[in-house]
Amino acid sequence: MVNTDGKKRLNKILIIAMLCLLSAAVLIFFPLFLTEKLDEVTDSTLVEASKKNASIIGYQLKSQCDTVEKLSEEIDTNIVKTDMKAAVERLRGIDSTGALMRYGFATLDRHCYYISEDGTGAYSTIPESNHLEDAVNAGGITIYKLDKSQSIDNKTDVFIIQIPVVKDGSAIGVFYFTYAIDDIRQLLSSNSFGGQEHFAIINSDGEIIASPVFDVFDKKNIKNLFDAMSENGQNSQKVYKKISGDIKNKQSGTIRANNIYKTLDYYIYYSPLEFNDWYIVSYVPQSVVNSSRNTVLTYIFLMCFFLITVFLLFGIYIATEENQKQKEIDQLLYTDSITGGASYAKFCVDAKKLLRKNKGDFAYIVMDIDNFKLVNGYYGYEHGNKTLRFIYSLWKELLGPDDAVCRIAADRFAVLMRCSSKEQAEKTVAEFVERCHKYYKDNSMDYILTPSIGIYLVNKGETKLHTLQTKAVMAKSTVKGQRENVYAFYSQSLNLALNERKALEDELEHAIENRTLKIFFQPQVNAVTKKICGAEALVRWQRANGEFVPPDEFVAIAEEKDLINRLDRLIFEESCKYQAAWQSLGLPPIDFSVNLSQKSLTSDRIAEKCAEKVKETGADISCIHIEITETTIFKNKKLFIKILRKLKKYGFKILLDDFGTGYSSLTLLKSMPIDILKLDKSFIDSCEDDRGKAVIECILDMTKRLNIEVIAEGVETEAQYLYLKELNCNTIQGYLFGKPMTFEELQKTVITQNKNHDT
Repeated sequence: MVNTDGKKRLNKILIIAMLCLLSAAVLIFFPLFLTEKLDEVTDSTLVEASKKNASIIGYQLKSQCDTVEKLSEEIDTNIVKTDMKAAVERLRGIDSTGALMRYGFATLDRHCYYISEDGTGAYSTIPESNHLEDAVNAGGITIYKLDKSQSIDNKTDVFIIQIPVVKDGSAIGVFYFTYAIDDIRQLLSSNSFGGQEHFAIINSDGEIIASPVFDVFDKKNIKNLFDAMSENGQNSQKVYKKISGDIKNKQSGTIRANNIYKTLDYYIYYSPLEFNDWYIVSYVPQSVVNSSRNTVLTYIFLMCFFLITVFLLFGIYIATEENQKQKEIDQLLYTDSITGGASYAKFCVDAKKLLRKNKGDFAYIVMDIDNFKLVNGYYGYEHGNKTLRFIYSLWKELLGPDDAVCRIAADRFAVLMRCSSKEQAEKTVAEFVERCHKYYKDNSMDYILTPSIGIYLVNKGETKLHTLQTKAVMAKSTVKGQRENVYAFYSQSLNLALNERKALEDELEHAIENRTLKIFFQPQVNAVTKKICGAEALVRWQRANGEFVPPDEFVAIAEEKDLINRLDRLIFEESCKYQAAWQSLGLPPIDFSVNLSQKSLTSDRIAEKCAEKVKETGADISCIHIEITETTIFKNKKLFIKILRKLKKYGFKILLDDFGTGYSSLTLLKSMPIDILKLDKSFIDSCEDDRGKAVIECILDMTKRLNIEVIAEGVETEAQYLYLKELNCNTIQGYLFGKPMTFEELQKTVITQNKNHDT
């Protein structure tokens, strides 16, 4: 023990010594590193400022050019040719910006009429150097700088914006507009670096187009940046070559220039203005930057020294508090953020201890909630989290004080509980399921909380949690999505069954992908004429080994494996193709009804997709009925009604199947846009009973009042048919008039029926 403590103390001394060496290294190398980074920050600041000013100035000049173009478009060229003064005077009435100093029109022989900034108009002659020919040759808007000596009034430097006027394919002159350079110079001022940072506009030859008032260019009357550089020694020559080379290659760049104006050293950044061949140049004295940088370095150095000292002092304190900090970390690691109970990491630790220390019998349980995404989606995540907390607290109530439970992730939970027998585990799970159902009833929800639970009875000596969980998950997979049997125990025979199930799932996906499923049609006949007036599309699957899989079985697999949308699309598309083929045969039109699942009906674009598929196949949309079942109705009835109304808007009729099997049937009839109602077979089977007849008669009377057609399905006897006919039921479907058949068989049946009717 003493030796161990000595090693710990030695380790702490070594750690502190290493920290001291590290601190010394930081004090030596950090200023160098920081100096380099500050230089990068300076460059970055110049880059960003230059880009920002380039954007502002470019926008300002572009705005003026747009104004000029708009004004020129509103002048008739015929007026310009016949009366130059009248055309220019017309501009006076449509110039709403007030930003232009003067504007006018100049002919090719340099005679012009213009309106000055004080509003007076006058004739004049354009000087030779005013770029008139350049504007004509450019064929579009051009912008040039004119200094005082070149302007008409010799008062101020201006930008001149020119646009040629073309008549019968030839230029007859130019409209020109002047804009004060001083307006741009105001934009070139900056508050960065104590107001010592400036910007200038130059062209590709280095000529200074505009610069701030009273800056180094203005004070020294520098007109050309390249000339100023080339006159200041070898170092300036290098700077000149780099800047001029970059500008000629239309590249941006940054450089530190020394003594280029025989006064100061500068940081310079330049980038294209994307207007003419102009560049914007940012520059700030190096002394200003270095002064700020040295001040910053001093403060940072002192701060680093202070922080390192504090760091070393607290190093010892941190070492002594290590155990406490570890406990806090463990607390965060071992607590679930939603339930407030044990996390999965904590569960694994506790479960392993239980399995190692106790030789008793255990049950390992995994569970999740069917369609829990709907709970979050329709009730909100706050309610979903409340539900997860309820599940955790419910397990805690049902388990013993030493048992373990946790939320693994999302709505998945794991439980390790002591149990003396399978019956005890089953009793606990059954009570959990019952109280889950009661939870939603007590909270006035119309969605039942249905868990899927897998149970593995742990053999003595088993301690590998991964193995236990895998077997429990295998058991859970056999009841996933079921409404009655919501829990199952793992057994040795389960592996074989699950392998067979997996093979069936893979084969179903392959069958959907390769469209090897078959569409059958069960006839629907007019109750009066007994002629076929419609058919329900039904899907059938024959495996490669010749075995027919019951529809209920493979549809349930499709729902569980998230294949149901693809299956719906296949059935709908094939039904549309058959309906189009039916039309091409010239047979009497009949209606095809196609089922859509709940998942398909949660897509807000399902109506558009169905309508597009009908149009693509050439089917008659009025002969396609969308069949929904009462069990597809979920909590978000507003969305459901919205989708049904969209379907009706496109021309589909809505058929409600299995009417009477749910608890909200009458509510559906009142609120849903239903066209046709299918009377469930359970009612038809009871039509020989007085109470059953009373119910059927009430339903038919009610649907007539609601103007809803009725199809009676599952009719198998002549007595049932005659009774329904007597009650004026619209349509009959059942084995009495035909079992599900292929499209070809349906076609032959209708043809034969029509021939017999004609004879």
